[in-house]
Amino acid sequence: MALEQIGVPPEDAQFLQTRLFQLQEICRFFRVPPVIVQDLSNGTYSNTEQQMAVFVTQCLRPWARRIECEVNRKLFSEEEREAGFFCEFILDALLRGDIKTRYECYAIGKQWDWLNSNDICELENRNPLPGDQGDFYLVPTNYVSAEIFAAQAKQLPEPEPEPSVQPEEEADQEQDETESESDQEPIQNSLPLSPMPSPEAFTASLDCVKDNVNRMLRREVEAIQKVSQKPEKFLDAIEGFYSTHSSWVERAMEPSVKVFAALKAMNEPGKSEKLDSVFATLTFAKALQEQLVSSGKNELLELSGQASKDDLEAKVKEWAITRVSRGDEIVSLLNTYQHEPSH
Repeated sequence: MALEQIGVPPEDAQFLQTRLFQLQEICRFFRVPPVIVQDLSNGTYSNTEQQMAVFVTQCLRPWARRIECEVNRKLFSEEEREAGFFCEFILDALLRGDIKTRYECYAIGKQWDWLNSNDICELENRNPLPGDQGDFYLVPTNYVSAEIFAAQAKQLPEPEPEPSVQPEEEADQEQDETESESDQEPIQNSLPLSPMPSPEAFTASLDCVKDNVNRMLRREVEAIQKVSQKPEKFLDAIEGFYSTHSSWVERAMEPSVKVFAALKAMNEPGKSEKLDSVFATLTFAKALQEQLVSSGKNELLELSGQASKDDLEAKVKEWAITRVSRGDEIVSLLNTYQHEPSH
């Protein structure tokens, strides 16, 4: 039986600590963080990036600045320096953070009008956008310079003068005269009638409905074309899609349908001043549900019964072309629906 030593002898452990201290002393002399020379004894995921920034600013930047000054002094004449020629080390690549941090920085720069899309592509070593698409700068609409604000303030109309205060006797006399005239004349239109909407407002509301209808049709055909690539699951996919598509259509169409229904109700002759467009909204919403959900589902069920698995995808493409072009037809049907007013 022999005894074997377990662990490191104190002398060897002390020697290892001495070697580590020597490494740190050399790094300290050259202003190099220990992480750069693979000493990760005190390195973590959170401070490694910061130590890299310290390496660039405290170690590389002073030497780079000295070399830049010598190159600019010895390689360029005074006329060339005045013309704008200079030498500079680009150390940004050594300071690049993770992708999330970089993209957040680019978003801030683009939002506040000092970066455009092509500037960001250049920083990321990517090709610029085609044409002049990436040369434009975005300006926040709620910000304006003081000069523009002052110029707009000068163009505002002057406030109307306040009416002079009449003496109490004159005011009482005018009130008595007004009351006597009102007793002699019949009361007409005690409440002002609501103005009729302009044709432009009605047309604009119809355009909003049309835009939403076309958006719903595009969503429908894109989803159906994807599921048509798997004919064996086509029927189940149709049922699943239209079960959620119905509520999607309802949420997307509700605001524009409400405005359209109210304007249409106000344009109908024989309506009282107190208009109630709730029934009109329900009627139009029901019509759109029928055209955007029920009709498409029924057409696809009929198509799946006629087409084979091999030509199902081609048949669905033909259906999609016809379906997506029915926006004008569906919107034109809205004018044919009537509603009953509430009692």
